[in-house]
Amino acid sequence: MLATIISGIFPGNGKTPLFLEYGYTADFPQQQHIVSGFDTVDGELIRSRSTEKPLFVNSRKVPATVGVAFGFWVEVPSNVFAKPLRGSVHHPAMGPESRTNQTWPLEKHFFGGRLFVGYRLEDEYELVLGDWTFELWENDLILFEQTLELVDPATLP
Repeated sequence: MLATIISGIFPGNGKTPLFLEYGYTADFPQQQHIVSGFDTVDGELIRSRSTEKPLFVNSRKVPATVGVAFGFWVEVPSNVFAKPLRGSVHHPAMGPESRTNQTWPLEKHFFGGRLFVGYRLEDEYELVLGDWTFELWENDLILFEQTLELVDPATLP
């Protein structure tokens, strides 16, 4: 079904976004900087300066552990980046305002043209168990969506 939706978004160009994988990693690049002014719980966005994609564990169950990054990767043709893309996540209530969603703009130049639509657990208050649904948007149209479950690490093998 996603292929049909995506093909309709970019008619006639023969190039469509490619879903690469979903899952989690504790090996997220440390070369990063923090940018303020975003629609996130703490108003910040972490941007990696790395051009290498870390290895991911392909799983829909993710350990609720500080330092873990989880979500999905897509590769998007360069001609698609003329369009504004953004990521979003819907999650159980967290933070002082009990937020249940966050959004942020996406940029291509990180990870060699691949996009990571996901979240890195940085603080204890973010370790809320349950479904986290990540989305890639182009204007008002969802291109990709993936739900992952944040679970107690003791329940994983």
